[in-house]
Amino acid sequence: WLNLGAACLMGLLFAACGWPLAHIYGQPELQPLLTCLALVFPLGALGQQFRVLAEKALHFKPVAQNEMASALAGLGVAVLTAWLGWGVYAIVAGQLAGAALNAALAWLRLSDGLQPQAAFHWPLARPYLGFGLHRMGDGFWNTALTQADVFIAGLVAPPHAVAIYAVPREQ
Repeated sequence: WLNLGAACLMGLLFAACGWPLAHIYGQPELQPLLTCLALVFPLGALGQQFRVLAEKALHFKPVAQNEMASALAGLGVAVLTAWLGWGVYAIVAGQLAGAALNAALAWLRLSDGLQPQAAFHWPLARPYLGFGLHRMGDGFWNTALTQADVFIAGLVAPPHAVAIYAVPREQ
């Protein structure tokens, strides 16, 4: 529950950053795009516990199969929606479909019959909070530092030039 709550909070923060980022980059159409994309955070968290438990039990094959299936499904949704004329929202649709399918497959294939209980015990979660915050902060700063050049390039170069620079770098 703590992971899901943190993911919802991160999604809200990401959505709230939509307007300032759209303003900074002079791209007003960026705000609704980022707001929609913020749903990836809670969707990804829905199956995270089952993925972690499967990896801990060294059941990597079903985890990898789920990730491959959800990546291919996300790609399929993105291509289909692009073909239907959704424009840049096709990318968002692909991301959301992939995250939703990955969570659903984690529940179906990795849960081993476990069902989350509607109970939260702060004393049991508290020892893990520091580690979780450290991991979340580390991931945030690592991403921010490795992508800083793209963020800065977006301030001084047109979008197509940033894409020409950033896309091959990600491959």
